[in-house]
This record gives sequence, C-alpha cells and structure tokens, in this order.
Amino acid sequence: MTDHLKDPQAVSWADLAEDFAFTDAEKDQIRQGAQVMILTSRVHRLAELRKRQHITQAEDRRGFR
Repeated sequence: MTDHLKDPQAVSWADLAEDFAFTDAEKDQIRQGAQVMILTSRVHRLAELRKRQHITQAEDRRGFR
C-alpha cells in the first residue's frame, strides 16, 4: 500500500474541496460516505479474519468478555 503522505502526487482533502468548490452540504455527504466505506471495509476484514480462524461471530464475542 502506498503511503499517501509521502506520495508526491497525493492531493490533500482541503485542496480537493477547494478545487472542486464543494458546498458544506457536499462535504458532509462526502465525509459520511467515506465513513460508510471505512466501516464496511472493517466489517469485511473482520468477517474474513473470523473465516480464517474458523470461528463464528458469537464465538468471537465470547472471547472478549
């Protein structure tokens, strides 16, 4: 994976928002959409981890009590 902070071609969120002249409402929509994508990715990674460990969600929860 590329480290976006060291990538000379990377563009900051602030610069993108300014370049595209997003409204505050659009910025909020983008932030919410990004959060949904991040949470969805985490859910899928957790499901894959459980699958590799051959455990169910219920078994995983019991392990954290």
